[in-house]
Amino acid sequence: MNRRRSQLQYSSLRAILSAVSFVAESKDLVLGMEENLEYLQVLLHQEKTSYAPPSPWQSRSMRPRLIAWCYEVVDHFDWRREVVEIAAYYLDRTSALLSDTSSRTYQLLTMASLFLAIKVHGCSSSDKTLRSSRRRLSGKDLAALSRNTFKAEDIHRMESTILFTLRWNVHPPTVARFVGVYFRICPGWNPNPSSARDQSTYKDILNSVYEVACYFAQLAVAGSNIGLHQVEPSKLAYVCTRCAVVFCSATHPIPVQQAWFATIESL
Repeated sequence: MNRRRSQLQYSSLRAILSAVSFVAESKDLVLGMEENLEYLQVLLHQEKTSYAPPSPWQSRSMRPRLIAWCYEVVDHFDWRREVVEIAAYYLDRTSALLSDTSSRTYQLLTMASLFLAIKVHGCSSSDKTLRSSRRRLSGKDLAALSRNTFKAEDIHRMESTILFTLRWNVHPPTVARFVGVYFRICPGWNPNPSSARDQSTYKDILNSVYEVACYFAQLAVAGSNIGLHQVEPSKLAYVCTRCAVVFCSATHPIPVQQAWFATIESL
C-alpha cells in the first residue's frame, strides 16, 4: 500500500513539474495514459481528504468584485490565471475558519491569498521571464495596488495566518488542473479527411475545446458567490468540460466523447 501511494505521489510530482502542455499527439504526451489516470486518482484523493470543502461557509457579496480584481492583477503581470482559483481556495477556506469576518479583514485576506498563491504557483518554472516578474512583486507593491489601504506588514501577517490556518496545505487540486488531466486522457481518433468540417487535427480540436472549458472554469471562479469549494473541483471541471464539448460541437466535434466521459465518470 505504501509503495502504491509513493508511486501515485511520484506520478503527481512528475505531472506538476513536466506537463507544461496539457495535450499533444499521442506519441508526444509528457505522461502516458496510465500515469495520467494515476495522477487523476491522486487529485481525487486530495480533494476528499486534505482539501475537502470547508463547512460551514458564509457567502460574501464583495467576493465577485475581489476575485475580478485578482484576475486584473494576474493578467497585468502575465501570470497563469489558475493562480486566482488557488487564491480563491485560500480565501474561502481561511475565511470560514477565522473569527474576524469584517469587510476590511476579508479584503486583506483576499490580497494576502493572492500574494501567497503568486509566490507558490505564480508561473511555470521553465519561464525565466515570468520568474523575474514574480520576484519584482513585493508586499509593498501589493499594498500600493490597494492604494495603501493596507501596509506591507499587514499583508505579511495575514499571509502567516493563512499558512497556519491551512496547516501549510497550499497545493489544492484546482478545477483548471482537473480539466487539464481530463483532456490528457481523452482517447485519440483520426479526423475524416473527406469532410471539410473535420480538417482540424486531433490536437487543434482538443486545444480549442480545452480553451473554452478553461474559460467556463474561470467564470465559475469569478462569478460564483456561493464559494467555489462548495462543489468539488473534479465535479465542476467535469461540468465545464461537458459544456465546452457541447458548445464547440458544431465546429470542433469530438467523436469519442461518450467513451471519454464514461472513463471520467468511472473514476
